[in-house]
Amino acid sequence: MKRLSVFLLFLSVFTFFLSAEDVTIDRQDCQVIKGDKTYPLYGKVKIVEYGEDFKVELVEYGEDLDVKVVEYGADDCGEVKLVEYGQDVKVRVVEYNADLKVKIVKYSPGLK
Repeated sequence: MKRLSVFLLFLSVFTFFLSAEDVTIDRQDCQVIKGDKTYPLYGKVKIVEYGEDFKVELVEYGEDLDVKVVEYGADDCGEVKLVEYGQDVKVRVVEYNADLKVKIVKYSPGLK
């Protein structure tokens, strides 16, 4: 039984590292670099179930980015307007293995 547990743990860790793609947060330009593509952390955002540009986890603490949802003028770091089409970026909300941890705020959006 112990061998099976160790094997399953190894398999899950190995699978995680195989599926993980390099994600870098560019704090100076407020963007995410994933693979060879760059995505802004502001602007028009579409929430999708698949085909995402990157994955986000909604958290109450330990966030990488404070996000303020706005109706217009999502031009500053952390400001987003939720849209159905014409998006700058597509995100999928996940509970585990997120590329970015996000906290929804009313004031002071931006990178932490």
